[in-house]
Amino acid sequence: KFLPNQFSSKPTPNKVSGVIDKYLPKVFKKDSNGTNTEEIIPLESFSKSNLSKRANPEEKAILFNLSKILALQEDFPGKEIKSIQENLKKEKEAILKEKKKATEQKNKYTNELRKKLISRYPECSNPFHPTTTLLLSTHQKKGVINLINEKELWKKLVEEKEIIKGHESMRFQLEKKEVKIMRLRRCIENIVLAHTLSEKGSEIQKKQYNALLKLERSTF
Repeated sequence: KFLPNQFSSKPTPNKVSGVIDKYLPKVFKKDSNGTNTEEIIPLESFSKSNLSKRANPEEKAILFNLSKILALQEDFPGKEIKSIQENLKKEKEAILKEKKKATEQKNKYTNELRKKLISRYPECSNPFHPTTTLLLSTHQKKGVINLINEKELWKKLVEEKEIIKGHESMRFQLEKKEVKIMRLRRCIENIVLAHTLSEKGSEIQKKQYNALLKLERSTF
């Protein structure tokens, strides 16, 4: 309101995918009974070759590159990525279950060590107490080390931490794969919806879509 025009925010151009989402529902006209006059075909029914024919150069590049990265083998990518997503969900649930188990075990060892230290050195309950610092900087340090190494508690604690770290790493890799699958699915949706718009949409809708597609290709 109070800034000069050159500092005021400029409207951000709509993405093509957003425009498709906006206009596609209008493409499938409904009859007087409120039912769709055109049957909507599920994404899983489109073959890779069929999608390739309908895709623009950008979407075709995404389709083929992500299919290669995800090592897709079937000719129906929509169907295959749906199956992969279901498997990833199961893997993720199994990893989270194991991570929870390791976290509970780690907390058990942590509490056990804490009780041992406070029992021997009550001042340790306050991390700012001078004795807490002295314990690790004087000859008493050896006694502390011996205490935490009883029953290999410290070793077990470190092992559980490494297990948790490993589960986190595996979960991260699965989520990276999930993002790629989501992007590929979005690519397939865009190809199908854009093709439907070109065949079933009004002239105004087609003109608006093509104008925005041209604009998107001209921006970096």
